[in-house]
Amino acid sequence: MNDALQKFLQFIRANFWDWQFIIFIVFSAVIPTIYLLERYSSFKLDKLFDFLTQFAAKSEVRIYLLVGAVSLLLCLLLFGLVGVPVTQTHDEFGYLLAADTFLHGRIANPTPFSPAHFEYFHILLKPFYAAKYPPLQGVFLALGTLLTGFPIVGVYLTSILSSLSIYWLLRYFFSPGWALTGSLLWIFAPLNIIWCDSYWGGHVAVIGGALSTGAFFRFQKTGKITFLFVWGAGIFLLLNSRLYEGTLLTFILLLLWFFDVLRNKKIGREFYRAAAVFVLIISANLLFIAFYNYSITGSPWILPYSLQHSQFHRTPLFVFQAPDSPKPDIPTVVRKLDERWLNDFEERYKNPASALATTFSRIPIYLFWLTRSPFLLAFFLAGLLFAFRKEHKNQWKSVPLIFALFMIGLFLTTFTGDRFIAPIAGIFIGVITLCAKIIYEKTKFLRLLVLSLPLIIGGGFLCGMISVELKRAQGPTNQDIAGNRAALENFLKQQPGKHILFLETADAFPADARFYVYNRADIENAEIIWAHKLSAEENAALINHYKNRSVWLLKNVNQNAVLVKYENQAGR
Repeated sequence: MNDALQKFLQFIRANFWDWQFIIFIVFSAVIPTIYLLERYSSFKLDKLFDFLTQFAAKSEVRIYLLVGAVSLLLCLLLFGLVGVPVTQTHDEFGYLLAADTFLHGRIANPTPFSPAHFEYFHILLKPFYAAKYPPLQGVFLALGTLLTGFPIVGVYLTSILSSLSIYWLLRYFFSPGWALTGSLLWIFAPLNIIWCDSYWGGHVAVIGGALSTGAFFRFQKTGKITFLFVWGAGIFLLLNSRLYEGTLLTFILLLLWFFDVLRNKKIGREFYRAAAVFVLIISANLLFIAFYNYSITGSPWILPYSLQHSQFHRTPLFVFQAPDSPKPDIPTVVRKLDERWLNDFEERYKNPASALATTFSRIPIYLFWLTRSPFLLAFFLAGLLFAFRKEHKNQWKSVPLIFALFMIGLFLTTFTGDRFIAPIAGIFIGVITLCAKIIYEKTKFLRLLVLSLPLIIGGGFLCGMISVELKRAQGPTNQDIAGNRAALENFLKQQPGKHILFLETADAFPADARFYVYNRADIENAEIIWAHKLSAEENAALINHYKNRSVWLLKNVNQNAVLVKYENQAGR
């Protein structure tokens, strides 16, 4: 119980609940003033919604422009407050490798000389050198780099598009004013802000999920084939950003469609025509995935993700799978972390009781990841209950079911993460907006609370991020000689010529980016080559291949990184 409490307290501190409550208290002090203004003056908040309604009545394109502009302003504000994100996680380096590969005009790169020097998390080296991930996150990072020189601009672009796609989804359920409110809630949601400050975000899957669910609801209502093509575009974005979760959401929507057809006896010419179009859409998506697979793994049937996992990890991807055979030849740092994952997996799923307990423990984890705010959490849970009310049942009856089935599908995966829930972010915001709409209609005070909710949540989270950045700026991030990875790169780039940097990775902390073995797509011409320190003979062969380079060694001395000139030493 104490461990669970400590983890919970650590989570709420990491997600700045304290700052959100501080902003809430500030607004709670302001709200009575606004309430008095409403009561004793001509100032009326209802005029705001009247204005939005009139604003959208002339052309709803204006609302889309407004949503895009607010989302862009948040990205610019974030850029100004915290700057360009520092690459920290293994996954981010993997996505940046994909972006760099695409910028070189390739889907995959040739296997480099001595691949054992470059084996690491999330990277394939055989049969080709590439990241294991689906392509679209890398495509947007490459686009951002191409347009501005900053990969993060590609993330900002996906954030803006996700806000627009969520507005489009919400327009099925709500008026323009309430759809705009829901979009603002997403723009200022902690999940969106976090993903805007990382190269590892889930925005592409958010766009795909919003387009898929929005098109599904509209197709069910109207039967227009046009919405099937929008659904197909959503499926393409889902399958090429979050393959399993995208497949899961697509299967759920397809199941609901067929159930509706059978229940209402809609089988006929229109259904067969729609089914044929849908089959063509799925076939086109599968052909693209097969082509991408073939370009990296050499087989249209083998996913890069699956191949890389089978080469480097024993821990299964799904809870119903058995652990794989030992991998004696993988880097020590990878093997140690995988052993930790495997031990955790075997402990959690050692018997039906522990598996059930693990499954139930994931429910609050995913809810906290999805909301990252006590206010959003309360509104979401209340919104789920409101969705079952008689006056909302016909329109909202499938939304809780989609959410529940999707979560059940996530419980089958071994690993967890907030990106996994990206495809249902749109319906998550829809449920919160439903709650906000109902509460808004109750009293004046609650109306003011609803209108201030985006600023309470987003303002609190941004204040928390700024406080963290200020603490980082006040003191050094590392006390040892080498500093952080960026400092290492800057130091080496200031030295004449090109460089090879051998890393003592065997006993390094897996989350220490200074010891990450990640390189650019074109290793041959890279200014700095990061490589495992292997045996003296293997290192000599690498040095001989990449001639005319200064050679360095990053030593791991009691978890401190010490940079020295490399000498022909014994193997690790």
